[in-house]
Amino acid sequence: MQTNMKAPLYVALMLAAGTATAQQLPSTTTQQVPAITSALDASPPPASATPLPATPAHATPAAAPFTTATNASYQSPAPLVVPATIKHEEVSPRVARARERFDGQQRAQVAEYIAEARQVPTSSTTANVGSQTVFTYRPGALFTVYVGAGRITDIALQPGEQITGEVQGGDTVRWMIAQVNSGSAEGERTHVILKAIDAGLTTDLFIPTNRRSYLITARSVADWHMPSVSWQYPMDTWKQQQAVAARRESVIPVAASPESLHFNYTIDSPRRYRAWRPLQVFDDGKQTYIRMPPNLNATDAPALFIIENREPLMVNYRVRGVADGTNGPTYVVDRVFDRAELRVGAKQAITIRRR
Repeated sequence: MQTNMKAPLYVALMLAAGTATAQQLPSTTTQQVPAITSALDASPPPASATPLPATPAHATPAAAPFTTATNASYQSPAPLVVPATIKHEEVSPRVARARERFDGQQRAQVAEYIAEARQVPTSSTTANVGSQTVFTYRPGALFTVYVGAGRITDIALQPGEQITGEVQGGDTVRWMIAQVNSGSAEGERTHVILKAIDAGLTTDLFIPTNRRSYLITARSVADWHMPSVSWQYPMDTWKQQQAVAARRESVIPVAASPESLHFNYTIDSPRRYRAWRPLQVFDDGKQTYIRMPPNLNATDAPALFIIENREPLMVNYRVRGVADGTNGPTYVVDRVFDRAELRVGAKQAITIRRR
């Protein structure tokens, strides 16, 4: 009875001792279990992943590579064209000197042509109407116009004349060029307005029109200017006179008796005007006839003025015939005068006096 009671007691003591032993195990053992379990549960990184190197704080990140996909509007630069090297002609000193002499002769000849073609306010063929400077137009002539700095000069073309293209100027930065029109539709007139921003400037102008072209050298000055510029056109006047003469020739002329003809006239002119010096002057008591030379150039055809009280007056006259190298035209004046002048410009004149 006593033995049977000891066995259960022994088992109970052993269980109590095991429990006490388990409670006395180091705390480190119980703390490692969660750590091991957490490490086993963490998902491993992908096999293809490569760790990136650390970027220093002062480093600038590299730019992404450029592709046409990132910038669809990109256009490749044009290829650089390198001009070919200019190789100058090599000549001997003797040939170089010969060329220099030849070019100098041509330069002098061209300068002479330009000097002869140039018209300035003091030219003998230049006149004036009030403040307007009136040049005599000739093909190929160069007209010099003086423009005040900061002031305008009006270049007036012939009534009815129209500019057919853009007015070309050598210096369009320091010179201002404008175009305006004046007058009615029948007598409309084109004006080119020229202005310089400073004194001491020079430029060239080319004005193309439906009738002719103009070559102008414009110079800017400080304290004076030419307010207005225009032209007289001897060729147009000649053509008009020829048209009038053709109509007059269709009229039956009035015959005059030889006794009524008066030939006692004097003609005073310098020798340099012989190209348009009259060959003969006479009248029949009602009309005066002035025979011109057969080689008269239409651009040199003079205008006729009657002198009364020392003042030139316009007079009605017509022109019969054409200069053909054998016979010259004849000016027919519908009156008798004591003194008259044939003029080309303002300073070239031939004086005719009746005795």
